[in-house]
Amino acid sequence: MKKLKILHLISNSGTGGAQTHLLDILKHFNRNQFELHVIAEQQGRYAASFLEVADGGLLINWKDNSFKIYNKLKNYIQKEKINILHNHLFKACIVGSFTGYKTEVKTYNNLHGELIDGVNLPTWKLLPYRWLNRLTARLGAEQIAISHFMKEQLIRQGLPSAQIHVIYNSINAKQFLYQKKEYNKNQPLQVLCIGRLHPQKGIEYLLQAAKELPEDFQFTILGDGELFPKFQIFIEKNNIKNISLKGFQKEVQAYYEQADIFVLPSRWEGFGIVLIEAMAMGLPVIASDTGGIPELIHQGKGGFLCPVGDVTKLKEYFLKLYKNPAQMGSFGAYNRQYFKATFTLETMLKKLKLLYLK
Repeated sequence: MKKLKILHLISNSGTGGAQTHLLDILKHFNRNQFELHVIAEQQGRYAASFLEVADGGLLINWKDNSFKIYNKLKNYIQKEKINILHNHLFKACIVGSFTGYKTEVKTYNNLHGELIDGVNLPTWKLLPYRWLNRLTARLGAEQIAISHFMKEQLIRQGLPSAQIHVIYNSINAKQFLYQKKEYNKNQPLQVLCIGRLHPQKGIEYLLQAAKELPEDFQFTILGDGELFPKFQIFIEKNNIKNISLKGFQKEVQAYYEQADIFVLPSRWEGFGIVLIEAMAMGLPVIASDTGGIPELIHQGKGGFLCPVGDVTKLKEYFLKLYKNPAQMGSFGAYNRQYFKATFTLETMLKKLKLLYLK
């Protein structure tokens, strides 16, 4: 049987959920029926990795003008006889939708979290993005939403519901080996946070809470970004002894194994792939009640959802879990089971395969 050729187009090869999601697809998707290609940004931590696991592809400079990128993409599609174009992140979705229309190739767009990365912008600045998203639908591109929240956002922007397919992001459970937790009240509670040091992630709320909590808590923050120097200064200025900024870490399994609680205090989040990593590891979670997060973390069952920026509530939830190890255990067990039922790599790949074949 002739294989379907899928081309994945991504406009950013740096660190993030979209990049790890695509890498998992390229590594694990069924090669009996499909041939997977990739065109990616040439700069970034994941650029070389994409090409290593794809069946073909190339790296380009996304700082080039859109017409130049369009020509490279069009030529590749025609040369390789691509059947389906799957775009990741906003710029790739715009350029890819136009190219898919011109080359008459079936096109799917996955904005990941970029649809709401501008929620703090004034309406007039968001209008061009909304107009361009509607244009992609008129060009025939269908949308893959990473959460029901994201689907609702797209519908509000005027995209037809029938053209939007919800497929949750996932992780490979084999990379996150679950071990039942034993909590020792004589040891500091280990709290883990993973995320870009960017205003979106709300890390400053966590730093403020940590400053006001006793040293019975030890906070470890993984990730790099523009706010790293600012956070270092805050920690030193306030002489906070129980926070450790570790920067970007490619291997995170050991940090999850050592953690007792996972926290994500984001201002907004379309999904939050680190949350399902924590769920896979059987950790209780404290996270912001925003975006797609409530679809992952169920209040009072798998953890606590905190109003965005509410440092007082954040501290309250930390102390609640500290005083109740049994609740930490039940939250973690619930999250592990919910992960296995909903967010495994196998589930995501099966849904994606059915979408490609429809």
